[in-house]
Amino acid sequence: MPGRARDRARSRRGITSRFLPIQLSGCALWLRADRGVTLNGSTVSAWANQGTAGGSVTQGTAASQPTWSATGGPNSQAGLSFDGGDWLTSDLAASAWAFLHSANSTVFVVWKTTSANPNTYFGVLSTASSGTPDRGFALFYDDRSGLSRNDRLIANINNGGANVATILTANNAFPAAAWGVTETVYAYQDAGSDLIALVNGTSVGTSESAVATSTSAPQGPLELGRLVNDAGSRLIGSIAEAIAFNRTLTTAERTQVRRYLASRYAITIA
Repeated sequence: MPGRARDRARSRRGITSRFLPIQLSGCALWLRADRGVTLNGSTVSAWANQGTAGGSVTQGTAASQPTWSATGGPNSQAGLSFDGGDWLTSDLAASAWAFLHSANSTVFVVWKTTSANPNTYFGVLSTASSGTPDRGFALFYDDRSGLSRNDRLIANINNGGANVATILTANNAFPAAAWGVTETVYAYQDAGSDLIALVNGTSVGTSESAVATSTSAPQGPLELGRLVNDAGSRLIGSIAEAIAFNRTLTTAERTQVRRYLASRYAITIA
């Protein structure tokens, strides 16, 4: 059954609302695991972006392709599984994703880690690594016991020479081996906090910008499943959906997206 027909059928059964993220302006990235997936057997060689930026996230090396499952996501929805050696990279120029760090953006990801005690860090969605020379956006999970970190979420925006805004949450902000929705809202020089991170609709950290942002292209094009060019940060876990807007959504709009994700994936979101 085609994707939109499935959405209508599921709406009638109460599985998901009629609202879709692409109905909101500025939806540059929309990846959902039941749409636009090109399979190489059971693994994913390309995942077409349903958002306005177009393009796909791809992986040409078979051994590094995540595995697709029609019921591998939460609530028996589709999902992609990453085994620690997999990642996907946008086929668009890096400059297409500059909005993630340049001024304003809103990002949602439905994902989980597989291991209950991974004792490492995983990239989830990024246009940069996490170091200060690396311009761009990084969202990743940190469970490194040597740094006394346990199930933490890190969101970082860098201008290529210094951190513009960084959030390192408290321990247990994103429990391992459980599906959840991360949300980051970036509004440079906003009257409130410039960067906010939420898990399942609850704030887990805020950050004020300390230095000027940059409008230059990020370190690399958008990647899923690792930090850009960081082989040690490959995700052991799964992703069901990723959405990124090239603006700061209003409170009402973010509530629409949360309700859509909560309904589709049966995840409790505040």
